[in-house]
Amino acid sequence: MFPARNQAWDEELACLGIAAILIDTDDLKNEDKTVQMDFEAVEFWEGMVTHGIREELVKEVREGKGDLDGLSLEEVLRKDFKQWSEGGMVLGLAAVVKPLGYLVEKVGGDEEFLGGVKKWAEERDLGGGKKGVGLMGVMTTFSDEEGVFKRELFLWALSEGGEKAGRRFEEEAGEKLGLKAYEGGKWDGDDPTLDTSEPRLSGPEKHHKTTYLAF
Repeated sequence: MFPARNQAWDEELACLGIAAILIDTDDLKNEDKTVQMDFEAVEFWEGMVTHGIREELVKEVREGKGDLDGLSLEEVLRKDFKQWSEGGMVLGLAAVVKPLGYLVEKVGGDEEFLGGVKKWAEERDLGGGKKGVGLMGVMTTFSDEEGVFKRELFLWALSEGGEKAGRRFEEEAGEKLGLKAYEGGKWDGDDPTLDTSEPRLSGPEKHHKTTYLAF
């Protein structure tokens, strides 16, 4: 005999399911990530929860997703990190919901941020006893104080292959994305100089983004 269903458990499980979908689909508003099954699942689970709880979940999810204060830089990079192989080289990208300036201030300065990113990239396990990412990226998405959505992309070539990929990316997308090179940096793995002053943080008006390119 099956045990009697517990309404409280049903509601908790439904909330977990709804929250997972809302995180992945930006409250079912991201057309690229939302499929019909997401709508059907949320509709089904909403029948198990208190009316109006979805709005509370959306608020909690957004607040939780943007709260990085208690995390180390390594934990922030791990939170939403993807790596893949292309053309015989491994690329890594960490998505972060705070601006680069926040990360730099969080760890105590430029050197600490760059050192942390480089350490993270070099320690990625690629399998077969190999480690290290050839081209490391940190992409930030956030809204400024005026509510304008912005995006930044920090790229760092850490290998010869990464250097070539970075230069190719600059040639193909530099003008479109408003790429800016670091002053004093080079495409040879040397530590670039990180400049988070206001001119660097305000990208092209039409894009509402700034893209950082490490040279």
